Amino acid sequence: MIDDEKYFTLSHSVNDSYFSSPTKSKTPEEVSHNFKSKFEPKLMLWIAISKYGVSKSYFRPSGQAINQNIYLNKCIKKRLIPFINANHSDNNYLFWPDKASAHYAKKVVNFLNEKKINFVPKYRNPTNVPQCRPIEDFFADLTQIVYANGWKAENIPQLRRRVQNCIKKLDLNVVKKTVQSAYKRLRKCGQSGPMAVVH
Repeated sequence: MIDDEKYFTLSHSVNDSYFSSPTKSKTPEEVSHNFKSKFEPKLMLWIAISKYGVSKSYFRPSGQAINQNIYLNKCIKKRLIPFINANHSDNNYLFWPDKASAHYAKKVVNFLNEKKINFVPKYRNPTNVPQCRPIEDFFADLTQIVYANGWKAENIPQLRRRVQNCIKKLDLNVVKKTVQSAYKRLRKCGQSGPMAVVH
């Protein structure tokens, strides 16, 4: 079972648009007076995945990072624990958190231990190996579906609805196979190094 966060922008674009004109007087007014924000508004999605599918999503608007309290209360308590209870009651799972500092804050670790959640301790969690984390593939697939055919959102609420609907369209069999590939990827990484893990 793996969790992580992903940012979505309105148009999936990271570059500004620039225009050139030989003379200022010949530049159309709609171009010369068209002001754009340097950075698009963003929506952050937190989610966990396992061989049984996906947890409930948690969204936060741009500029509102996930700190330890948000992560513990909104992600772990409200979403991850119910997901574990519903799908992993046999205790046959291992939770592999993202290595963000909030995910290993003392109060988070204490809670996971108190609830007897099987999780990867920080000292055993590999650093900078996104190719070994199947959730990166999950987010890549989701991003493709969200922005298919050049789709763009007009605002954050519309973007959120779109992401939620696209999560429902993901093939759960593909999600299951993706999650189960983690063991193979880690073994390959351990044997031949991170660059050996190619998708």
